[in-house]
Amino acid sequence: MDTRSDNELVRRARDGDKGALGVLFSRHRGLVRALCLRALGDADLAEDAVQEACLLALLNLDRLRRADRFGPWLCGIGLNVCRRWLRDRSKESWSWEAVHGGRAVADPGTWGSPEEMAEIVDVAERGRRTVDAIRR
Repeated sequence: MDTRSDNELVRRARDGDKGALGVLFSRHRGLVRALCLRALGDADLAEDAVQEACLLALLNLDRLRRADRFGPWLCGIGLNVCRRWLRDRSKESWSWEAVHGGRAVADPGTWGSPEEMAEIVDVAERGRRTVDAIRR
């Protein structure tokens, strides 16, 4: 167990000490993962979010104003990653192919009559509502 303070470890990491950076990430990874898991509800996505948060922290370590606050800073980055992913996921537009499991369909201009097109739109809308209900 490394007893060095986060303040000292951040200083050393900024000077290029990869071991110090590793200790920082190991020390705070569990909490960041728990927060991401709570936010995303999926263990694999949470792990991906933690990895992205660690990468962002590494790339922005020089922006950390208070080295003794590395843990909360990393947690904030992790939660921001989760929020961004959730926001992006909610904005996804569902294509006809997505609603029908990835099957390709003909060009919309060849779909046929207005009645057939209305049926297609209705099915797509029901699919979107179903997917939204599942995500909640």
